Amino acid sequence: MGLTTFERTFTLADAAHLTIADTLALQAAAPLEWHFQVEGELSPAGENEWLLRHGDVTAHIRLTASVPVTSEVGTLPQKGNPPFLRVVTKDPASAANLRTEIMVE
Repeated sequence: MGLTTFERTFTLADAAHLTIADTLALQAAAPLEWHFQVEGELSPAGENEWLLRHGDVTAHIRLTASVPVTSEVGTLPQKGNPPFLRVVTKDPASAANLRTEIMVE
């Protein structure tokens, strides 16, 4: 795969807004995939948008990318099968930017 660049920036605008910005580059095009572990229940809220509910707290997650991506709920093969948010490029890519915005409601 030949990963040549991986940069991740966390920006906490205030107590209710977190942005995770990823930049990746590869030597050759390949499928790209991100896994975001979560605590709580994920439900779709639009194309590449999710609601995460944990107790009385709800967070809105919005994914935007420089290449076409899809997102879905996955589960880890561990005790209790903890969920994660899986983001995958629709086609192989040699570079991509993914911006994940998390807004607590």
